[in-house]
Amino acid sequence: MIPPWHSLTRITNADGFSFAHLAHSLSNSCLQSAIIGTRRDSLFLVPVSGFPRNHGLAIAENWLAKVPAPARPNQVWVSDITYLPTQEGWLYLAMTLDACSRKVVGWCTDDSLETFMVTEALKLARQRRGPAPGLLHHSDRGVQYASSACRALLANYKITASMSRKGNCYDNAMAESFFATLKTEAFEDGIPATKAQAKQQVFVYIEAFYNTRRFHSALGYQSPVDFENQFS
Repeated sequence: MIPPWHSLTRITNADGFSFAHLAHSLSNSCLQSAIIGTRRDSLFLVPVSGFPRNHGLAIAENWLAKVPAPARPNQVWVSDITYLPTQEGWLYLAMTLDACSRKVVGWCTDDSLETFMVTEALKLARQRRGPAPGLLHHSDRGVQYASSACRALLANYKITASMSRKGNCYDNAMAESFFATLKTEAFEDGIPATKAQAKQQVFVYIEAFYNTRRFHSALGYQSPVDFENQFS
């Protein structure tokens, strides 16, 4: 059984998990800001105007559809943005996931859909992983990923950009699946009262549970961290 949010808090406290220690060890501003002191289906009701696709910016080739499935971590990353409702309004989450291990390698929350959120998630992923040149970064065609700032950052990191086919959500199904799982498991007690509360729930779910404890059938019923240990 997947523990609910309040159980996650007890688990991490019992194990001596320190939010302050982890926040201190991470320089990424999004993770730092996450350390702050009701119907489930409503989590999936989001406005459709936030991710402009007809922006006229450069669109990368869909390389993901042309390469084999990754055989080890740091070969393919997938990235996406979602909305999280709170009683104070929408909170936005950008996430980068390793397609081999399903580990969330970078993420960022913000009050707006600015490109900053996407580039901060990418910066955190590179800081944590230090991938070799040639890694594939796949996303949808949203303006944040097509922006000059994001494209320049990928080029600087020697990461190859890949984007989904027009109007095809299945090309980025792994990222969409993660968001569905997060919204179901981390927010099963309902819509958070504040954006600060939502940020903390996302932080605990990803850093203290999903990456380290949540089993995946695709990984032989291991957590992403345990699965990656075999490549050490």
